[in-house]
Amino acid sequence: MTSSAIVRGWRSVKQETLRLFSVFTLKSKDMVLLHQKFIPPMLDVVLLDYSANIPESREAEVLGLLSTIINQLKEAMVPTIPRIFEAIFECTVLMIRENYHDHPEIRVQFFQFLHAVNSHCFHGRLRTERERGVSSP
Repeated sequence: MTSSAIVRGWRSVKQETLRLFSVFTLKSKDMVLLHQKFIPPMLDVVLLDYSANIPESREAEVLGLLSTIINQLKEAMVPTIPRIFEAIFECTVLMIRENYHDHPEIRVQFFQFLHAVNSHCFHGRLRTERERGVSSP
């Protein structure tokens, strides 16, 4: 199914659209508008598509986009991190844990995503959990 010309064309359009979103995020000057109006509806579609797809149809650009968003918006993304992890973490780990040769782009982008989360959202996440009364490990 993923080898037909039409599907390859759709995937190419999807990849370029995700790259366009990444560039838009990088170049945006109004972080409040980006965070409040652009990111939520975009995440609705992107996260559902990524988690619902078969592994061969998942795009590494999704993980790259998420890294870009987190690197740009930093701690403002802390409340959204659990939702992102719920959509991408398990299905991505299942893809990359089998062997070290399949899905190299997904593997690289996943670790860049984790780095962005740890760099910009880790301390804010702990603070948010303490404020809500959630005990941390």
